[in-house]
Amino acid sequence: KVAVQKYPNSPLSERTSIKLGYIALEKGDALGALRLFKEHIDNKNFDKKESFSKDLARIGSGIAFAKLNRYEEATQQFSEVEKKSSFKDLQMEAAFRRGDTYIQAKNYAKAVQDYRDSLKKYPAAQTTVPNAYYNQAEALFNIDKFRESLDVYRDFVKKFPNNEHAPFAMTRLGELMEILGADRARVVGAYLEAFFRYGENPSVIVARLRLLSARMKGMKPKEVDSAVAEIMSLAKKIELPNMDQFANVMVADGYTNRGENQKSIDLLKKFYQQNPTTADRNLVTSRIVKNISNQIRDEVDKGQFIQALKTHQKYDDNWLKNTKRLDVNFDLGRSFEMAGVPKEAEKYYRDVLNKRYAMTPTESKAAQVVERLPSADEVNLRLASIMSQEQKFSPAYDHLKDIKHPEKLTETQQIERVNLAVNILERRGDVDSAVRYLAELLKTWKGQAALVAGPYLKLSELELKQGKKDDAIQSLAKIDEMMKDSEKVPTDIHIKSLQSLGDLYLEKVQQDKAIAIYEKLLSKYEEQSPLASMRYKLGEVHFKRGDIQKAAETWNSFKGNESNFWKNLAQEQLKNSEWRDGYKKYIKRIPAMIEDK
Repeated sequence: KVAVQKYPNSPLSERTSIKLGYIALEKGDALGALRLFKEHIDNKNFDKKESFSKDLARIGSGIAFAKLNRYEEATQQFSEVEKKSSFKDLQMEAAFRRGDTYIQAKNYAKAVQDYRDSLKKYPAAQTTVPNAYYNQAEALFNIDKFRESLDVYRDFVKKFPNNEHAPFAMTRLGELMEILGADRARVVGAYLEAFFRYGENPSVIVARLRLLSARMKGMKPKEVDSAVAEIMSLAKKIELPNMDQFANVMVADGYTNRGENQKSIDLLKKFYQQNPTTADRNLVTSRIVKNISNQIRDEVDKGQFIQALKTHQKYDDNWLKNTKRLDVNFDLGRSFEMAGVPKEAEKYYRDVLNKRYAMTPTESKAAQVVERLPSADEVNLRLASIMSQEQKFSPAYDHLKDIKHPEKLTETQQIERVNLAVNILERRGDVDSAVRYLAELLKTWKGQAALVAGPYLKLSELELKQGKKDDAIQSLAKIDEMMKDSEKVPTDIHIKSLQSLGDLYLEKVQQDKAIAIYEKLLSKYEEQSPLASMRYKLGEVHFKRGDIQKAAETWNSFKGNESNFWKNLAQEQLKNSEWRDGYKKYIKRIPAMIEDK
């Protein structure tokens, strides 16, 4: 300072003056740096047509303002240098410093746009400014634009594989793939690549922790205990903030992946209670709520609706008290629907549907990351179901019409939708529309035999109501054909279809075909299902054709005690037949009667 003051015209004065400001920045004295930079800019001795040092002083001022959280003033300094400087490298420096400042200010959307504009304007920066990619990717992550974040992180790793942040970027790639629902093998592969590429780098240990957590799902109980111990041990080796919390979250996620939601809940609750001041409340709370939600959903999926309601009651006044998750209320609605309380189910479903409709696409995408968000179509299907159960067919049909993308429903849900629509049309007396609806759908639908067989059986019933026996026979024969091809048609549906098919052939006096179908039915299912009535019917066909021997053979093969009624009925038929045969012989021996005149 003394030298600059004593020798203001020295060739070294300008260099020394600017250096003083940057030394103050390095010491952490942002206010002192601002004063020194201002003195440099105001110094008339440094006035030149193109002043490199004054542009440097403005960049330094921007850095100092940013350190003081005066972000607007910082970006003004950088923008002025980019706009007015004659030096291309300083213009580029200022442009990307401005993006960094938006990151510090947590104005992530603005930072992303600024980085993108600067990269287009200064293409040389694509291989020289790593922060333009790394910060941009992290900003996209923070505003839940996960797909874009993944792409930018990939660019960063490709362009700057030796950068100090590359190990963390590789780990983040795995995290993003997991968030986006990539195949588990690909996610694990990303963590493995980070581990093998960057060795013992602290950021890679994060990948190792995630890898162990991901693998817990397929481990045996003793292996799980070892993995948990290793996660906790590795976390202590990393000098990064909140590693103890991260380790507990990773173990909890591992338990969640194994379906051990209660273990995960208990672990996180214990950690939170032991670290009330240091724990990230939002992170831990959201994980606990997620596990409670998973547990309720799993119980509902297993049909344990009473247990699901108890689980909700257990946490309703604490962890679930202020939650805005829609999946919890949706599963509560499912629980009440299973419990036969449609009014209560309807209340929860309508609340979910109204909030679902109110969501913007962005809000919907963000919610899908942290919860199993039911679609509006799923909720409309459930409302249609309970409306139908209450015989409110008109509103039930309206909810079915509100389903906009039926192809996105699961196959089971699609079948339910079809059955509901057909039943409602049938109840309304519009059998022709029900048949047309079902027939057209089945022509184009490539569903699984296990699911499609039911609609074909229903179609045959409707066709019989129309008096179209030949069409009904074709529908029933289709079920038998699917069973032959796949062996996946549900047993009860195949049995019913064969019974109906045999009966139809009998009505059409095609006895040989009826006999073949009844024999197939008995040979395939008589050991496992009560089919005594069908065995009686088969014998009766032979009996009426006059083939008493064949009828007797059929009726002598009844199985099980529950067949006694049909067995006795068959014996009566045979006895009557024997009596009639004997009576015919007796009649032949009686002389012809003389008719009285």
